[in-house]
Amino acid sequence: YHVYIDELMEKAGARIAALLGGEAAMVSSGAAGAVTCGTIGCVAGGDPEKMKQLPDTTGLKNEVIVPRWSRSHYDQAVRNVGCKMIEVETLDDLNQAFSPKTVMAHGQAGTVKDGNPFTLKQYVDACHRPGVPVLIDPAADLPFRPNPYLHARVHLPPPTPATLLRL
Repeated sequence: YHVYIDELMEKAGARIAALLGGEAAMVSSGAAGAVTCGTIGCVAGGDPEKMKQLPDTTGLKNEVIVPRWSRSHYDQAVRNVGCKMIEVETLDDLNQAFSPKTVMAHGQAGTVKDGNPFTLKQYVDACHRPGVPVLIDPAADLPFRPNPYLHARVHLPPPTPATLLRL
């Protein structure tokens, strides 16, 4: 059957978001494609002129905060948009890293965990205080419900083995 791809993407995204308990979702070409699309969304919003300007970020916010232990080859998916990575190591570094050019914070899901200088919740809370969106890449994780990455934002109860089996 022929379909309008925009309509298919909208419906598929809504269904995936409902299954995972998120506000929205999208189908991408893979983890790097999703990170690039998320970064573009933060930098350009829905402005088609800004989107066409990229990867030239002249006049746009273009700094992305990332924990040192969360650096990976997926950083390139952020840099492809024209953004500069601002590396932090401690919670104090994080709180001092925000500037008028900070467009988002990024990280690999499994690397913002116990044993590191700050937790996922502390990371998200620190970023949200100045209004900075957080893009966490959980592509290598199982699709938990409730989603522990949303838990950091909306304070859902932590997942239990019983809730994970319901997915």
